[in-house]
Amino acid sequence: MKLLPLLAVVAILLCAALALAHDEGLEPIDAQSQALVARFLCDPTEAGLHRFALGFDTPQLISSVYKGDRSMRLSALEAMASALSPGASLPYLVALLEAGDRAVSTRAAHGLLAVMTTCASSQGRCLEMPPAQRGELSARLFRVARNRDLDPDIRVAAWRAMAGLLPKAARATALVTAGLSDSDSAIRRTALSMVDLPAGNKEILAVALRVTDDEDPVMRGQAAALMCENALAHGVSAASQDLAQLLQGALSDRAIPADALAGVLWCVLHFDSSQHAVFAEKIAAHPDARLLALWKELMSH
Repeated sequence: MKLLPLLAVVAILLCAALALAHDEGLEPIDAQSQALVARFLCDPTEAGLHRFALGFDTPQLISSVYKGDRSMRLSALEAMASALSPGASLPYLVALLEAGDRAVSTRAAHGLLAVMTTCASSQGRCLEMPPAQRGELSARLFRVARNRDLDPDIRVAAWRAMAGLLPKAARATALVTAGLSDSDSAIRRTALSMVDLPAGNKEILAVALRVTDDEDPVMRGQAAALMCENALAHGVSAASQDLAQLLQGALSDRAIPADALAGVLWCVLHFDSSQHAVFAEKIAAHPDARLLALWKELMSH
């Protein structure tokens, strides 16, 4: 993994982000730290990044973002996910999501997701924090996620980070239902991927609306597949009349590409064989021949 180009504009705009965080008590940048940066820039690989991160504790990395020179700032941002205590950097990365510039926000979003991935692999120990701090961080992320003036990938990063901070019940209310009603399809798809099965009534009703009303045909197909998978998760052996009609409607939707309906085919195959014929009729009538080919392949196994 190599560093992105060291653009001067990124460093300038990172300075503007100073207003978003308090730097009292941050440790100064010493000659040894500068030497570590120089060594890392000569070896900008994943192994080099890991060695660089181990040369600092998290407060030093945070200090480097706000007080270091250009090379130090960019190197510190790259290294935050590899720090010994990466969770401590979360408030600073979240603040940089709203830095006001695409380059800075993108770097912070990548770092945020990398830290959340690192924390998930450690069973969430690095996310341990007082409830008040967790609530404040979640609220800030939710504001970023709902800010339609930001680019979709920045907002998606905020949604995914919230999923790691909030308990399951809160995710269903604050993330899934809110995300599924967002005007941006990237956010709606992200919210759909966060649905835990079997889903609650509020979530599944929101998903059902996406099958019939979403303007994105891919989203309609994926939502239909999730509706079907939710039924299987509840242990049913056959689709109810309402679900069968919903799935047949999706299979009859000529705008939905075959790839987006693949999940529906896999799912209905697990229902009682007496229901296969009615679904097969809709599949055969779909204008994308790949759908029928996939159905036949699934049926042959």
